[in-house]
Amino acid sequence: MVGIMAKTGKSSVPSWLFTGIFLLVGLGMLGGAVYSFVTTWRFIGGAIAADGVVIALEERWSSADGDSAYFPRVAFETQDRRRFEFTGDTGSQPAAFDVGEPVRVLFDPAQPEMARIDSFFQLWLLPLILGGLGTVFSAFGLAATVSMARESVQHGGATPAA
Repeated sequence: MVGIMAKTGKSSVPSWLFTGIFLLVGLGMLGGAVYSFVTTWRFIGGAIAADGVVIALEERWSSADGDSAYFPRVAFETQDRRRFEFTGDTGSQPAAFDVGEPVRVLFDPAQPEMARIDSFFQLWLLPLILGGLGTVFSAFGLAATVSMARESVQHGGATPAA
């Protein structure tokens, strides 16, 4: 796409702006992935495990595509017999859990209401998605930026004519 814009010279958006946006968005996603990874890692490090059970599946609709996803609603008890409920952070279609299914729960002893299901996707899906997309966006933005810089050097710093 950058090559097409450079050849035609008729883009209303400068190529460097287009590639810069991709690079910045990608770096932002990578930053979000690192933040999400670190907070999840810290949460796991200080969490206590408990046995829980899926008590419901909450259906949520996406306004973007009209599809729905099912988020598990889980109940568990702390060691001092206090009962808590929470809804999982990650939903799926079809539902990844069944009502009545036992699950392992991790919770912060200082804030038991801030619990999470101890499964790979419930804990790590967000950092994986952000990291993957951030890598793709950053790689595209960086490759296009390097390509434009090489073209500029080859043409003596001048923008190639159409």
